[in-house]
Amino acid sequence: MLSFKKFIRSLIQKTFGEKFAVLSVALFFFPFITSAQQSGKSNSLSNKKTSAPAAVVIKEVPQIPQDGLVASVGRGGLTKSEYDFYLLRFANRLRKNVKSLSPEERKNALNEGLDDEILFQAALAEGALNDSYIRFMMSSLFRSNKTLSSIRPDQFKDSELKAYYDAHQKEFSEPAESHIKCAKFNSKARALNFIKTLKQSKTPVSSPEWNDLGWVSEKKQIVEFPTELSKKAANLKKGQISEPLSASFSRDICYVFICAEQKEARLIPYEEAKSKVKFALVNQKQKENYEILLKKMGFDPQKISEEDALFLSALNSGFQRDISVRQYCINSYVAKKKVKREQLLPELKKKYPVKLLETAK
Repeated sequence: MLSFKKFIRSLIQKTFGEKFAVLSVALFFFPFITSAQQSGKSNSLSNKKTSAPAAVVIKEVPQIPQDGLVASVGRGGLTKSEYDFYLLRFANRLRKNVKSLSPEERKNALNEGLDDEILFQAALAEGALNDSYIRFMMSSLFRSNKTLSSIRPDQFKDSELKAYYDAHQKEFSEPAESHIKCAKFNSKARALNFIKTLKQSKTPVSSPEWNDLGWVSEKKQIVEFPTELSKKAANLKKGQISEPLSASFSRDICYVFICAEQKEARLIPYEEAKSKVKFALVNQKQKENYEILLKKMGFDPQKISEEDALFLSALNSGFQRDISVRQYCINSYVAKKKVKREQLLPELKKKYPVKLLETAK
């Protein structure tokens, strides 16, 4: 998953720039989950006679089999891979590498992991998995894992990319753009008089009354103007002057627009659009994989909502133990108790006894 995210970031960075790339890596995965939520809503709305399925409430947390335990903690435990994470985090804190950690430092890292596991078990016992955001995290991770892991963008054949490009040319087309200028008046009479003057001028575009608004299109609107005015301005032809226009919320102010220049719509050449094509093909393949996943899950919208079905599958696959989900559960639990974790641990250690296994020794 990490390598794929790196690919997505480098792809967006190359196409749109670094600032956009940082945000987009996260946002790339988000629409798939929200679309699932919307789909679940639409399913219930499309059948008015059937009430929406009740949300699943977790009363008892299933403890899935864990491979390579270094310690058992209550009904759960700390795995070797989780212990390795704590070793790495501890080493980074000391600006060391893991191999250079002393036996005492390795023990301290292990104790951090065990304390976290105790708090995690306590959080689960108090219903952490009924928290909507934690469910969202688990569902998101599960869906990404099951729909993205099989996609290898580096192995896409050029013929496959070209076929997608040819079939979806609208996605890789730049719309016509217009260079728009604007003049503002506090009465329609003044605006009409200005238009009359422009029509008598040989160079109406050069009037000192104009404010330059830059290039606009159907997709790229004028930020400081409402959509209704921006669309009318974008539809002007080269040299065309608009009639006096007002926003619906401010009839006293009139605007006059002129199209100074115009660029025709164009299809981005395949080689130039190739990175965007690859990104779009990944998106399509993930959607196809998601449909396959729903069938494998035996999803029935009459019995359960889509988001609950994803969550239960994530739960049964152990995604509650993902390091980000686990840490969020711990932090939320401590925050709700309104005391420091060090104050919680003495009593919790009695409730969730720790047993070190041979792999930790």
